[in-house]
Amino acid sequence: MKKYIILFFLVVFLSSCVSEPKEDVTEIPEDIQKIEDTRTDLPFVTEEKVTLPLVVEEPVSPEVMKEEIQEIVDAPINRMKSNRPVDSKKYTKKYDLYFAKYSKREFGPNFDWKWIKAQSITESALNPKAKSPVGAQGLMQIMPGTWGEIFGKYQGKLLSVWDPSSNVAGGIYYDARLYKSWKSPRPENDRKAFMFASYNGGLGNPLSSQRLCLKNEERSPFKGYPYCNLWKAAVENAPNVSTWRHEESLHYVDRIMKLMNQTYL
Repeated sequence: MKKYIILFFLVVFLSSCVSEPKEDVTEIPEDIQKIEDTRTDLPFVTEEKVTLPLVVEEPVSPEVMKEEIQEIVDAPINRMKSNRPVDSKKYTKKYDLYFAKYSKREFGPNFDWKWIKAQSITESALNPKAKSPVGAQGLMQIMPGTWGEIFGKYQGKLLSVWDPSSNVAGGIYYDARLYKSWKSPRPENDRKAFMFASYNGGLGNPLSSQRLCLKNEERSPFKGYPYCNLWKAAVENAPNVSTWRHEESLHYVDRIMKLMNQTYL
């Protein structure tokens, strides 16, 4: 009898040591989950495959945003009252903070950020949900391939091509990279014209136009600048660049200039 009692307690003891297998549940950190939940509501291009967790700027309160906008308005470059078309009340000021903030980051404090607003008006009519027939997206109409490249450069610090702040940041980053490509001596507005044309039609096409000028023409300097460095020379040679839909790019540059009440040499 004693033997059976000992055996009974041994079985009970062994069964207590064996537990049901636990379900393997890995909790997602709250901040990353919040971002993923936000992202699932937006369309994404397939190039966006980043394993790093996204870093998002802290939300800006309406009071802080108002102060930042006022600081922008009071900056020396924006103190002059202007009747430029870009300043018209028909164009929303909703994204002005982004244009100003990221222009300052990429171009410095003396750059007039309204150039970028004029570009965005030309690109998307300031519509963050705009999508062109060829697939360009958002306020700055960034192509999926370009967005994938920009997204990688920013090390995961951007949200989505459809997020207004991220789209403007990416577009201005791309503008600044193109601007730095046009280093030869030329008037500032001509340099901007080359930058905008490169944004619209690709860097290679305006460069090809410039090469044609250098190859085919012996022109005297114009107002102290090598003729082929000027935007007007690119305009003259643009029809001879077979890969360039030049009429679209020339109209694009002209519209931005008109919105700013500016012209090139």
